[in-house]
Amino acid sequence: MDTTTHELLLHYIFKASPSIPFVVVKKKKSTKGGRKKATHKTGVHSKAKKAKRVEKPKKAKRTVPKKPAKKKEKIMLSKELLEAKRRLESFKKLIESKPSKEVARAKTYVPGFDDLTYGGLVEGSNVVFSGGPGTGKTLFCLEYCYRGAQQGDNTLFISTNEPITRLRAHAKFMGWDTEKEKNMNFLFYSPYEMKEIIRSDGMSLQDFVEENSISKVAVDSLTSIAISFVSKQEENDFIYNFFEVFNRLPVSTIFTLEKGDGKDYSRWEFMADGIVKLHYYAKEDLRVRGMEVIKMRDTPHVEKVVPYMITSQGVKVFPHSSVFI
Repeated sequence: MDTTTHELLLHYIFKASPSIPFVVVKKKKSTKGGRKKATHKTGVHSKAKKAKRVEKPKKAKRTVPKKPAKKKEKIMLSKELLEAKRRLESFKKLIESKPSKEVARAKTYVPGFDDLTYGGLVEGSNVVFSGGPGTGKTLFCLEYCYRGAQQGDNTLFISTNEPITRLRAHAKFMGWDTEKEKNMNFLFYSPYEMKEIIRSDGMSLQDFVEENSISKVAVDSLTSIAISFVSKQEENDFIYNFFEVFNRLPVSTIFTLEKGDGKDYSRWEFMADGIVKLHYYAKEDLRVRGMEVIKMRDTPHVEKVVPYMITSQGVKVFPHSSVFI
């Protein structure tokens, strides 16, 4: 007999005597061990209405308050910062580590620059220094040759647009007496003369280098040569022969190229072994110079923009700093 039928039967039996209490037995499933536990409910049937059952107030369940979402975000943020810090430390160790394979170096002796390539330029390489006006391209070439000559290297400065007298005056203003420095040599070639030298397989230039035991060369600038061509095809053919000549010379050469920020790389830069980009940042009344090594074959290099200054004593690079502008 189910519970409902049982209740109806009791209701029928005690209908004549409504004041007599009756007991309804309900079986309820227990939550423990699968056993069933009987619970008793008492009540009095009245002709008018059933008496309302008084229930004991239920105990409020103890709930564990959840942590606010903001705290979780803070925890996640702190984890991300720790991960970023870990990666930054590993990157710092990488850029400060020494190259696995030692190569012969041609030191520039420009304060701070040689640290960017872990000891200087690769000996025998051709490196283009590109930048806009005011970035110190000519000054870097003068310092490269002058400081090299002070260290006993025979150097050569080749100008294609500025007279040698003016170049010596620029150097003297920085405190460099190039006339007394016998290891430093100057040559002036117009763009058309340079074309003829390259067309003749660079024999006259090669003779001068060998006779004077030149080991370092600076060419200022490639731009004056580039603008002298009638067609792009003529320029591309010349660039290929130009670097063929300098690759045969037993010298480490730097070239200057006039180019502002945001411009595409030229054929001159693609053919070179290395590219050093010189920036001149401007923000309101603030001016900051920055330098970065874009590429440098056969050697690792620092891969970030570092600040540099033009002082009364020449160029000074800060290889362990960064530019924020």
